[in-house]
Parts: sequence; C-alpha cells; structure tokens
Amino acid sequence: MHCNTCFRRQSQIKLWLTSCGHLTCPDCYLDAVKNPTKVCPLCKKKCQALEISRTMRPDMLDLFRDPKEYVGELVKKLQLTMEFQVSKSNLKDTLQEYEVCKIRQEETKQKLVRMEEERRRLKQLLEHREMIRIKKKKYKLKQLEKEADIFPAADETTQAPDLESLFSESFSNDLSESDTSSEIATSTPLFTVNQSQRVKHLREMFSGGQHLPSPIIGHSKFDAERSPSDFLFATSTPLRPFSNDPF
Repeated sequence: MHCNTCFRRQSQIKLWLTSCGHLTCPDCYLDAVKNPTKVCPLCKKKCQALEISRTMRPDMLDLFRDPKEYVGELVKKLQLTMEFQVSKSNLKDTLQEYEVCKIRQEETKQKLVRMEEERRRLKQLLEHREMIRIKKKKYKLKQLEKEADIFPAADETTQAPDLESLFSESFSNDLSESDTSSEIATSTPLFTVNQSQRVKHLREMFSGGQHLPSPIIGHSKFDAERSPSDFLFATSTPLRPFSNDPF
C-alpha cells in the first residue's frame, strides 16, 4: 500500500484512510488538515481520516488483509456452501425416498392384515371340513353297527343240514299220511308193493342203493352214477334251504 498523493509505501510511513476511501500519508494529510476546510488532498472533498493500525475495528481491518488469505477464506466458505447445498439436495432426495418407503410400508402392512385374515378363513374352512369328515365317518360306523345288529353274521361252527335225510323224512311222512294204499299194476317195483315197501325202497335209493330201478329216473349208466343230492335238485319242486330266516 502507498499514499495516493505522494506514492510513498507503507513500510516507510504510516498511512491514513480518509472517509472518501483514499489513502494518504501523515504529511499529506496534515497539510490537508491544516487547511481549515479539511478536504482530501486527492479529491479535495471534505473528509475525516483514520490511522491504519491493528487497533481498528474488525470490519475496517478486513479491508487491509492479505488478498491470498482472504481469497482462501472465501474459497472455504464457497466449499462449505456447496457442500451444504449438495447435502440439502441429498437430504431432499432422502426425504422423498423416506416418504416412498413409508407408503410402501403401509401397503405392506395392509397386505399382511389381508393375508392374516385369509389364513384364518382357510384354517376355519379346513377345520369345518375335517369336522364334517369325522361326522360322516362316525355316521357310517353307526350305520354299520345297526346293520350288524339287524343281520348278525352266521356262526362258522354251525353245520349245514343234511338235505338227503330231511328230504327222505319229509317224503316218508307224506307217504305215511297218504290215504292211497292201493296197489297199481305197473312194470316198476315201486308201485307193485305196499306203502311200507315203497318207503323202504326210497330210503335205499337215497342211501346209495342204485341196484333197483327208479320210477322217475331212467336206467342209464349216467343216472346210476348220479348222487342223491343230484336227484334232489332234479325234481320239479325245488326245496327251500334250511334257515332260521322266516322270509
């Protein structure tokens, strides 16, 4: 820095700052102060002067700082400002993402609630179906028990009745009760004898004595080989099987 009037540097002299913004040395300023008008030695305007020193106000000292140091501080301030703006922009984006996440969270909660309701409904449906299946099974078991009570199973130890003896006894009883006892002239020995002989002949025939001729079945070899049971089922009147069932 130097005096704006005589151009001497600050290292050589002290400088004064006028209210009009000019720098002046004490000599030039004193010459101007001696002037009763107190004008600036450079612009000739009325002014006041302040000696430049470290005791000046801070806002005045900033005018005389090193330019490099001042520029460095300005750069730092600009960097901080830019970082703040970037962080603010990032914060804005972060806030937007937060709002989106919050909306998605609410949607997810609603979906979870609906899924829980659906799970409960399906559980109740399965329990209802299982209950129906168990009731059907119990009903079928009861029906089977009722049928078993109405139609009891046959005892395996019960022996089947002798059809030949039953038939011979029934036939002999019918012959004994018959009033027809007259003899009929025929070529077969069954009708040429009396009633007792006919019964005897039938019993011998059903007991295996096939040497006598039959009045019903022919004398062929095939008829001789047939058993009394075959003869029983060959008759015109079928016999009802022996059973306790009245129907």
